[in-house]
Amino acid sequence: MSLIRKITNIAALCVLLAGCLSERSTPGVHNAGGPAQLQDVSSREAAALNNLRAQYGLSALGTDPTLARIARGHAQDMMTNRFFGHVSSDGRTIVERTHEADYQFCHVAENLAMGQAGFDQVLAQWMTSPSHRSNVLHRSVDDFGLIHGPGNLWVLVLGRPGC
Repeated sequence: MSLIRKITNIAALCVLLAGCLSERSTPGVHNAGGPAQLQDVSSREAAALNNLRAQYGLSALGTDPTLARIARGHAQDMMTNRFFGHVSSDGRTIVERTHEADYQFCHVAENLAMGQAGFDQVLAQWMTSPSHRSNVLHRSVDDFGLIHGPGNLWVLVLGRPGC
């Protein structure tokens, strides 16, 4: 691998991790027009996520409309308020946003990404980050919601209802 490609990959990973390690990173998500700009998961993206889990002997996840609504709300918040991070503009965490949506869970997790060319690249980067990898490969999740927005913003919410 060339030095320039290594530096580019390291820079992309640093951008991804910066949003996860701080409550609010440097502004960079721009409001591109509202909820209509956000797209729900496609069957190709769901298959990519489940194929990755299958490689590790894990069960496939189902899509959940409540988890998708939670992901959509956070993506819209980041776009509207021009930030990238796990804590919402009003200070709520994924646990609080999930409770407010009446999703009673045993386990809930959130992965964010921005700027990658496609979902395959997002998954590849998440697999290089211990916390993101743990979320994607968690044995206790059954469902997910995935939203894709402008600027290649990705919000994945994983959960297991009840207990």
